[in-house]
Amino acid sequence: MTMLVIDDPADVSAKDAAWFTGAGCALMSSVYLTACLFAHLKKVREDFPYLRLSATDDTRLAALLLRVQRGFRYHEGVYYVTQPSIGEAVWVRGDERLLTYREFCEKLQDPAWRVWIDRLTLFHLETARGQKTERTGRLLAALVQLSEFLDDCVGGGKSIESRVRAESDVPL
Repeated sequence: MTMLVIDDPADVSAKDAAWFTGAGCALMSSVYLTACLFAHLKKVREDFPYLRLSATDDTRLAALLLRVQRGFRYHEGVYYVTQPSIGEAVWVRGDERLLTYREFCEKLQDPAWRVWIDRLTLFHLETARGQKTERTGRLLAALVQLSEFLDDCVGGGKSIESRVRAESDVPL
């Protein structure tokens, strides 16, 4: 399934539910999961004073979070100020949960709400087109480093390596 199902992020608002679960699912679920990542990164930054980390780990985590943020921003990607805003947009206050994929897609059908997600959708379209590959490489490296740091701090094993093995026959 291809992610190149629209030319312009504005086209998303005219799509029906069947598109979000069919032809548009690869693209929009990627956008949704990235928005959820932004929500979690925002939460970590907010909870930073309450995390039990050594001074060295504290500094390392801050640097790794910034590196991920810069990875998304690099080469006119998703700008710093909009990343936490997108994360906030998918957070349901009061319920203390993230929007479901269905709720997210329903909100995207509203052009006034969708416009705040357009830059992230464009980011995924550019990536799918093979554009701005240096940005993709930087971002992937930053995400791997953050994941490895979290694996070491939490002691939960090698999450990326385990996930790749579970989803494919290709060794790392």
